[in-house]
Amino acid sequence: MPPLREPSPMQNTDPMMISALLFDRMSPDPLRVQVPTVIPIGESLYRPRYPCVESVIGSGFRIHDCVVAVDDHRGRKVRFLISCHYTLGFPVNQALERVRAGTLWRGSLVVMRQGSNVFVTDMGGVSNQNLARIAVARFLEAHIEAATNSEGRDIPRSIPDN
Repeated sequence: MPPLREPSPMQNTDPMMISALLFDRMSPDPLRVQVPTVIPIGESLYRPRYPCVESVIGSGFRIHDCVVAVDDHRGRKVRFLISCHYTLGFPVNQALERVRAGTLWRGSLVVMRQGSNVFVTDMGGVSNQNLARIAVARFLEAHIEAATNSEGRDIPRSIPDN
C-alpha cells in the first residue's frame, strides 16, 4: 500500500505548533509533543492543515494516516488522526503495549485530535488524552494483524464507527 499522505502544496508558510500524543518506539510512556503544522491561507476542506508528523515520529518511513472516532462521555463523536509507521526490524513499542496488552507494534505512532471545522487541532486536556488512548487501542485491535502480516503496507485509512 502506498503512503497515504500527499506533500503540502503550501510554500513560505510558518508552521503552528499543535499538541499531540506520541507513542514513541523508544519510550515506555506516551509523550505530549508539539507537531509543526502548516496552516494554509484560506484554510478549508479543500485546503486543510498539514501536520508534519515526520518531525516527531521520524522521516524515511512509510507514514500511514488513519482516522478513528470514539464517543466522549456525552455520546458525541471525537475523531483522531493516527499517523504511524511499522518497521519490522524495530523493537516492540512498549508504550503501545501498555495501551493494548500483547501488542507487538514495531514503530512509532502519533495521535492528533481532529477539529469540527479544521483537520487537526490541539489535543486538549486529560479527557481528550484518555479518548486518544481509546482510539489507539481500537486502531491496534483492528489492524495489528494486517500491519504485521504485511510489514506495515496494509494499514487502512479509517476504522468504521461503532
